[in-house]
Amino acid sequence: MKSGLAPIAVAAFAVLSACSTSRPASTPQVASVLGEDKELFAVDWPTSMRADLEVNAKSSLAVVAVDALGAVRVLPSCTVDARYVATDVSPKDDLVRLTTRDEVKATLPFASPAVADNIGAHGSEDNVLDVAVVTRSVARAPTLPFSQADLRGDCAAATHVVTGLVRGAFAIAKRSKSDAAIAAEVFGVAAGVTRSRSDLVAKSDGSPDACRTSTTARDGSCGALLKVTLRAIRLDGANALTSRGSYWAQRSCDDDCNAICSQGDMDACAAAGASYMESGDEVKAERLLRMACDGNSGNGCTSLGMLYDPEHNGGKGFTDRSKAQALYARACDMGALTACALLALSLDYTDEGFRLADEANAERAGRACNAGGGPVHSGQAESCFTTAWWFHEKAVYLQASRSAGALGAFDRALAFEKRRCEIATPAFLELRPCNLESWRRARATLQR
Repeated sequence: MKSGLAPIAVAAFAVLSACSTSRPASTPQVASVLGEDKELFAVDWPTSMRADLEVNAKSSLAVVAVDALGAVRVLPSCTVDARYVATDVSPKDDLVRLTTRDEVKATLPFASPAVADNIGAHGSEDNVLDVAVVTRSVARAPTLPFSQADLRGDCAAATHVVTGLVRGAFAIAKRSKSDAAIAAEVFGVAAGVTRSRSDLVAKSDGSPDACRTSTTARDGSCGALLKVTLRAIRLDGANALTSRGSYWAQRSCDDDCNAICSQGDMDACAAAGASYMESGDEVKAERLLRMACDGNSGNGCTSLGMLYDPEHNGGKGFTDRSKAQALYARACDMGALTACALLALSLDYTDEGFRLADEANAERAGRACNAGGGPVHSGQAESCFTTAWWFHEKAVYLQASRSAGALGAFDRALAFEKRRCEIATPAFLELRPCNLESWRRARATLQR
């Protein structure tokens, strides 16, 4: 519901440049919260690793462990009880050109140092590494979030489920920058059709001709594993473990937030990201805020939510209301009360928009309403107002549908409204008068 409470977002943005005690980074969870999948090349994977994945993928979903540096390890004894659905696609040639050692290591982390070190400034600046692929088949897992409860077997190290498998043929070759970036030529090098003094075939698998001419991708010479897609596993109870308690952001960075961020302070990264967002550099803002949120900064998750929130960010590049709400919910669960207050803005208590499915977010909004331990925060009365009306609408809905729980919902509404009437400023109460007496009378009629 749009209830004119947008000033909360303005006030929140001002305080979210706060820096406070740093906390160690944990397994990245933003991708999981947002339901994002990450696609990686698998052409450089060791044979044993590819074999472990293929065995598990025959009758279940494969699972991997990704460490803090991004290194991937297949867990042969860990699976998810579900199946991939394979679809043949029209043959498609692609080529990726890697021009520096860092690009090679980032894209093909299992490539031998002898290959990576001969690319770019660390070898000959004329050398590049070309990766050519012909895609012929894509297998997808169900489009569902996965949690630890879905895992089967020895899964203590599990971080991601493999949700996609792309197959076909590939070739990797070291070439010159002056060589044409054409996939067919790279496959030609791999096949020994064309050679030059600087050509070095690093690896190849599958037949591109078979992929282009076969009527089905199930041809044995067109099934090389090209790419995998990973989906982060939700960590059961992660919020309870990483929360530092409930808090409102208060203190601004005393020094350069970027410098403090570089020392590992995730709240400083959040503050730096918020500054970039304010200046309009959304790409830098998103990178820093995502890192801060993954590093258990409630401020980082809150600001990242604001970056996606169309009510705050004015419909710019990252706008996505559902992602904003998911990030606010995560930040609220980590103890960031500002996120709980911002989440209250998304609650719709109108007859047209009310949904029982929003109750978890209504409970989160209520945390901002009931927060104590200090002066009343500017977002609290608004959170109480929205949460009270949401539970009031729940009571009306349950009563109209002759469902159980209407009295309990009305009692929750009265509790939140009582809190609002106690903490709201006179100006706020003049704008939105206290409903306690009229609601108490309405509740009494439900008992008859």
